[in-house]
Amino acid sequence: MIQPSWLAFYILAFRALKGSGAQGNGGTPRAVTAVVGESVTLPAAFSTRENILSVTWSKVNTDQSTVQQREPVFVFSNGNSKSHGAYKDRVLLSGKVSLRIANIRVQDDGMYVLNVMTEDLETGEEYVRLIVMVPPVVKVGPSSPVVSSWGKSVTFKCTISEARPNISALHWEKDGIPVQSIGVSSKYSGGTLASPSLTVRHVTRADTGSYTCVVNHVVRPVTSSVQLKVLYPASIISISDAIAVTVSDRVTLQCVADGNPPPNITWTKNGVLLPSVAHTLSNDVRASSVTLKRVRMNNTGAYVCAASNGVGKSDSKAVQLSVTPQGGLPARRINAAEELITALTQYKGVNKSSLMRGKS
Repeated sequence: MIQPSWLAFYILAFRALKGSGAQGNGGTPRAVTAVVGESVTLPAAFSTRENILSVTWSKVNTDQSTVQQREPVFVFSNGNSKSHGAYKDRVLLSGKVSLRIANIRVQDDGMYVLNVMTEDLETGEEYVRLIVMVPPVVKVGPSSPVVSSWGKSVTFKCTISEARPNISALHWEKDGIPVQSIGVSSKYSGGTLASPSLTVRHVTRADTGSYTCVVNHVVRPVTSSVQLKVLYPASIISISDAIAVTVSDRVTLQCVADGNPPPNITWTKNGVLLPSVAHTLSNDVRASSVTLKRVRMNNTGAYVCAASNGVGKSDSKAVQLSVTPQGGLPARRINAAEELITALTQYKGVNKSSLMRGKS
């Protein structure tokens, strides 16, 4: 048993930022945790009545035959200090004997031993286990953005590497909201720790958005995202109502459609293509108008609006225009485009002024 006049030596427990040091019992080394790239202190305290001749920190390398080899890390002797090998310029004493290691590397993980020698040649040593933790590297694929046609299924991969220790949980989010992946008939499948890849079935325009793989780790959560763009068929949102006008009136017919890619909108009457003016209302919404400055009797008929974008079938709707001689109707003129503009001001934030250009 060490007498009071001899070196009394203690290694203190240490609590790291992301974990707590385990207390040693007897010959069991104490553990210190550290995050790669950060700094850590292997703390120690001692008391002695004698002067200290040297303080030596070493890393213990044990091969399969349990032969112990000590690699010098830091030596303080006769007032001089020196760091060795891969620890050069990264280590120094903190306090009297604690060791401060900067810019922690994965290779620093392992067992360390502190040896203190006093002038009466008494020595004391103790072991400390340094556990280096590494946050995961998370990558998702395919490359963003992922473009898929309406009705198909899309699978996003989430690969995790370099994590020390292993990750504790994994889930996916769409636009910041966790997706549900329970049940064969659900919209999603996979996207868990056991099955990291996420499959989105039968995609529609509502599935467009940002998909994020969220990985939980003892160091910190790590995420990676991919954007999904869904190609969906053109669809006519609205078209002018049937109207009746008199000869020489001015009338504007308007048609609004959306789709991805943005739709191409055309107007025809009796199969003949009509000149029209197109407007972009948003990324996927287009408007097209036909203006008759002075209607004639032969302008009576069905005006067909057709929208297509190469995805699925095209969409078409017709509006009926009736023309009567002057004096044949009550004194009332109806501009269907004006009514349509009013209705569309609430749709997708469409600006009324952008629609009014079609009347000029």
